[in-house]
Amino acid sequence: MTVAHTPLLKRVTVYCGSAASVDARFKDAAFDMGQELARHKLNLIYEGGDVGLMKSLSDGCLAAHGHVTG
Repeated sequence: MTVAHTPLLKRVTVYCGSAASVDARFKDAAFDMGQELARHKLNLIYEGGDVGLMKSLSDGCLAAHGHVTG
């Protein structure tokens, strides 16, 4: 008998800074986090900002072929 594994967590909602002026280390960390979410097949739900950490986060997720809503 095979038991199908269903992940308990499918989506992650993230709220973070959306200021244009952000330290590059934080932008890099947000991008990496987005990639990790995609690698773990977690959908990202965020407020849709197109600047700062929010953009880096979604760009990272999309770069790793993840799913982004926002």
